[in-house]
Amino acid sequence: MNRFCCKRVTPSTRTCLTRLFLLFLLLLISLATLGHGLNEAWGVSFSTFGFGPKAIGMGQAFTGVADDFTAAWYNPAGMTLHNRLEVGFGYSYMRPFLEVNGKDFRVQDCHSLSLGCSLPIPFSAWLKDRVYFGLAFYMPWNLIFGLKVPLPQEPQFVLLQNEPRDITVVPALAVKLSPALSVGGSVILNDNTFGSFSATLTSENEVVLDVNQELIVTLTPAVSVLFSPGRIWPVLEGLRAGFSWRDAFMIKYTFKPLIGIGTIPLIIDFAAISMYQPEQFTLGLSYQVTQRLLAAVDLSYQRWSRMPDPNLVTGFDFKFPIFPVTFAPTQPLAPHMRDIVVPRFGLHYEVASSDRADISLRAGYSFEASPVPAQSGFTNYMDNDKHVFAFSPEVRVKQWAGKPLKYPVSVGGFIQYHHIKRRAAQKDPQVLEAYPGYPYASIEGHGTILNVGVFVSSSLEMP
Repeated sequence: MNRFCCKRVTPSTRTCLTRLFLLFLLLLISLATLGHGLNEAWGVSFSTFGFGPKAIGMGQAFTGVADDFTAAWYNPAGMTLHNRLEVGFGYSYMRPFLEVNGKDFRVQDCHSLSLGCSLPIPFSAWLKDRVYFGLAFYMPWNLIFGLKVPLPQEPQFVLLQNEPRDITVVPALAVKLSPALSVGGSVILNDNTFGSFSATLTSENEVVLDVNQELIVTLTPAVSVLFSPGRIWPVLEGLRAGFSWRDAFMIKYTFKPLIGIGTIPLIIDFAAISMYQPEQFTLGLSYQVTQRLLAAVDLSYQRWSRMPDPNLVTGFDFKFPIFPVTFAPTQPLAPHMRDIVVPRFGLHYEVASSDRADISLRAGYSFEASPVPAQSGFTNYMDNDKHVFAFSPEVRVKQWAGKPLKYPVSVGGFIQYHHIKRRAAQKDPQVLEAYPGYPYASIEGHGTILNVGVFVSSSLEMP
């Protein structure tokens, strides 16, 4: 995190700020406890909801900042900004409040744990302080892997319900090419699921079951660059530019039940694409406006137009020896998503600094135009344009019980509010004619999402 020098605050001001921060943490804990008691949870991916209090608080405009333990995710090249071990971990809680046709639309809350770190690899000679390693880790609470594929005609917030909800690991490496230029790369590790299920009815009317399921790790690459032009041209001191590219990733779910009646086999293929995240190109700029104020902006181009059909696709293989019976497989429904550009803005302000503690505040905003087209056809994807507001306070404790800490500890929290605009669609008459009894002649939906969290982090000097 940024360290600034400013005037010592008075005891009364410091006491007031400390009380406000404690009240904020109490609010986060109160909101989080609302979700306890749920048996199932939906995931919260780094892509949509972010990682770490500083980055989330700045609206995820972090590609040109990337100066803390979250750099492995936002911009691995940022790990070269410190020759220390940066480490942080925290807890997040997401709760959606969604409506479809005036009724509550249930999407499960999510509790999750996150961890991040970065450190220089202790090489010597010309590689000293040039090569860095980092890690980002995400785990939904009480969940290793979760998958849900609704029917295509069911109303759904496909971008939210399509979110990754399994353990995600992101190892990263970075190299400092010069004091002004660094490059980095990472790999996102997710699970793909493949399985089969065999049920055979014997002549003795017994059912024999054979179940096979495997998780296969998928590797998704990302690369990044961080450039500090002020190291070359002093007139640009305080300006930093970052760029990152992240490939698309998805979870492919394949399940093949085999049902046999004697010697007659019935094979059914179930396949689905879920947890899709598009290929992204992100450009970020940050500028140290004053010693206490940092401003940042990101522009992210997301290629949603390549998203495959997220619905369940089935195929049949059945040969009956007497009657010519055939089953038609389901046909994929292309979602026809649009590519979008997402702007993000963020501010970081150090309110006060003293020998005992530093207090910082962040605020951020982003606007995400919906990639979902008009829903006049068979599907009912309710995602719409979204405004995202975020706020984050943090206290960096430098003394405890009157004694200075060797390694100061930062405690930060965040509140992130998503407002999904109202979306309404009138169905094409041809859809109603082709599917008698189709239940949605018109449909509308909207909602909000609340995401809160608390993180603890520190910087440790390397030996």
